[in-house]
Amino acid sequence: MDDRSLMLEGGSGIAIRLVQREGRVVGGPLDGSLMTEWGLHEIAPGYGEGQGFLAFAHSSGGKAYFRFNWTGRGVVRADGELQPVMFGAWSVHSGSGCLAAIAGAGTVAIGIPSEQERDWQFTGALSL
Repeated sequence: MDDRSLMLEGGSGIAIRLVQREGRVVGGPLDGSLMTEWGLHEIAPGYGEGQGFLAFAHSSGGKAYFRFNWTGRGVVRADGELQPVMFGAWSVHSGSGCLAAIAGAGTVAIGIPSEQERDWQFTGALSL
């Protein structure tokens, strides 16, 4: 993961982050594709939001590009710990090669298994 942050001064606890993360798609029409997140995020205690692009590289050489946005809130669990809940929307921007006709849009829920990992769960309609 490549993460560049700007910490805002003044005690707000807000960080502006440029993020680049990679992972593999598991399941669905893009199964096995390498997904790279290119995002601009605003992170604060108990709150966050961001937007960016997801680039998918299919094993056939085709590429797809999604636009996304998300909002995050800290929810206090029964044990008193803060759990981040992240949700948002996605839409297809464009594609090339075997994914040139890709189209779709929907919602996304983003889990956080670790500091470096994200678990993207897409719902909606996607056609190749």
